[in-house]
Amino acid sequence: MKSKLRRESSSGPNTEDTKYDLESAKLRAVNDVIAIITKAENSETTACIQELCQFIDCLGKENAAIIEEVIKIFWADKPREELKIFESFYLSLLSYHPSYTRMIIRSTLKMFIPDEETKPKIELALLHQNLHHFLKKYLKKLKGERKELVKQVISVFPFYKSHPQKVISFVKGLLEMFKYIPDRRSDILEIVYEKCIQIDASISRPQLKKFSSIKEVASKGDEVEVDSGEGDSEDEDDEEEENVVLSEADKRLCESMDQCMDLLLGFIIPKSSDDPDETDKDLESGKLHST
Repeated sequence: MKSKLRRESSSGPNTEDTKYDLESAKLRAVNDVIAIITKAENSETTACIQELCQFIDCLGKENAAIIEEVIKIFWADKPREELKIFESFYLSLLSYHPSYTRMIIRSTLKMFIPDEETKPKIELALLHQNLHHFLKKYLKKLKGERKELVKQVISVFPFYKSHPQKVISFVKGLLEMFKYIPDRRSDILEIVYEKCIQIDASISRPQLKKFSSIKEVASKGDEVEVDSGEGDSEDEDDEEEENVVLSEADKRLCESMDQCMDLLLGFIIPKSSDDPDETDKDLESGKLHST
């Protein structure tokens, strides 16, 4: 494919017809690569992406359908050498054709959300590390795109009733961005807290108490809880709790809320201890709400 393009580009004078022939040859080559990508697996896919790197100029918005096929490839669990090829392709594409920013960033952010179809071949922590590596390079190369990244974070954030694994994985990924997007820290915290409030608002107090009781019993196994005898008020609460029936959807919401609060407490408390002044600056806007 490469040698064919060289022959066509070097033959004859540099006329309009020659330019047209060259562009046509490039487009044919790109279409050939895309046809292979749709059927390729593993290293073959990476080889196709590497081949596409030489045709970046042909991948303008008129060929958006091609990029739509490419971004379906789940690349974040690939070996480091293959990751470099995908990173190089996407960064070159974004530099040459900024119109693809939204599409590529959305697809990258969605990789923070576990999916049964993709089933990553590596641990979640390493998957996140690979995604953050790309996002850091993206923001370093295109410094003006931080606002767009935050906008897409809001758009991609899992539905609050989604499986807790999806919500928590995305929250973990978002909190990690706090480290390398200092001028958007308030936005990041606001997004996480608004989602927590949304989850909290959909759960009643008796449901939360019921979930806490189930969680406590599960952690203690068969251990019997001793009655503290603190009076009628507690007995009434216990009776109300006993009458609560948690559906699977309710359990998912309670679990998401429980894990989100654990994550946030584990995230904020160390920062408050390490540098109280900096933490106060990030929270002083009043965007940090209590649930």
